[in-house]
Amino acid sequence: MVRLLGREIRSRQAAELAYRLTDAALSCRGRMVVAMDGVSNVSSEWRQAIDDLSRRCEVMGGSLIVKGLDACRGRACAPVKAA
Repeated sequence: MVRLLGREIRSRQAAELAYRLTDAALSCRGRMVVAMDGVSNVSSEWRQAIDDLSRRCEVMGGSLIVKGLDACRGRACAPVKAA
C-alpha cells in the first residue's frame, strides 16, 4: 500500500509520483493500493497518471485500487477499482 500525504497533487508532483508509483508497481507485479484519504485537490495530470498506472498494472496481471476517491471531489480519478 502506498499512502499519499499532503492536500494537493499538482502537475509537477504528478510526474514524479507517477515515476515512483510505476517503480513500486513493478516490484509488486501490478498488485497495488494507493490511499489518497488526505488529498483534497488533484491536477488533471495526476488523473492521467493514475489512469496510465492502472493500465500498466493490468498488463502485469494485477490491478490498481485507489482508496479515498471521495478526495477527488466526487470525480473518479481513473477507471480503477475503488475500495
